[in-house]
Amino acid sequence: MNYAQTEYEVIKKVGSKICNFRMKYFEEDDSGAVINGVGGQKLSPVWDFSWHDLSITPDFLAKMLPYQKVNMYPGIYCISRKNHLARNLMRMS
Repeated sequence: MNYAQTEYEVIKKVGSKICNFRMKYFEEDDSGAVINGVGGQKLSPVWDFSWHDLSITPDFLAKMLPYQKVNMYPGIYCISRKNHLARNLMRMS
C-alpha cells in the first residue's frame, strides 16, 4: 500500500496492523509520472493500492497499471457530497 498521499496516521495503522499490507512511501506527482523520473510513463509497479486524501486526476488514473487500485476516482465529489449530488439530480430531472 502506498501511503505517500495521506497525512492521517490511522490509514497507516489500519493498513499495516489490520489489513496486513506492506506499507511503502512512494511519492508520485499529480500527473502520474514518477517524481525525478521520465514523464509520460506508467506509475511505479511497487504498490498495489494507494490511499489519497484528495481526489486524483484523470491522467493519474489512466497511467495506473491494471492491478493497481485507489480509494478515489476523478469527480467523486459530484456524487459523494450532498449538495453536489442534489444539484446534479435536479439538473437531470
